[in-house]
Amino acid sequence: MKLTSLKKQTLYTSIINYLTKNGNKQLAKKTFHSSLIKASKISKIGSQYLLALVFKKLSVSVEVKDVHRRGKNFKIPFFITLKRQRYLSIKWFFKSIQQNKSNSNFQEKIIFELLSILKTKKAKSLVFKEQNIKLALANRSNIHYRW
Repeated sequence: MKLTSLKKQTLYTSIINYLTKNGNKQLAKKTFHSSLIKASKISKIGSQYLLALVFKKLSVSVEVKDVHRRGKNFKIPFFITLKRQRYLSIKWFFKSIQQNKSNSNFQEKIIFELLSILKTKKAKSLVFKEQNIKLALANRSNIHYRW
């Protein structure tokens, strides 16, 4: 495999790939791009800068995993790579959109979540991040089980 054939995946392409279902990538691009443009017009911030700000707020450097040691399961905090940080933030973002039970369409839910992350601290995806951090802090005494 050649080094030049490796494609560096940006945040935007990672989101599109996460959104793609049943090979319908064009629909995923159209949906997310239009909602990103609308959110950037509402917030008066450029779309790429808005995306970077939102996912910077969602990024976290620690993840809690279940590890089986001595016949018991322990929750152990692990440091994670940038790729895993990106995946978790995208996962939390779309999980909060799926849990939104309003009668609006998917694009409006994306816009609402982007703006709520940007302006408030009560967004559902930020709650998922805080839960992860609290769980990591509560189980930091189990770090020695990593090895």
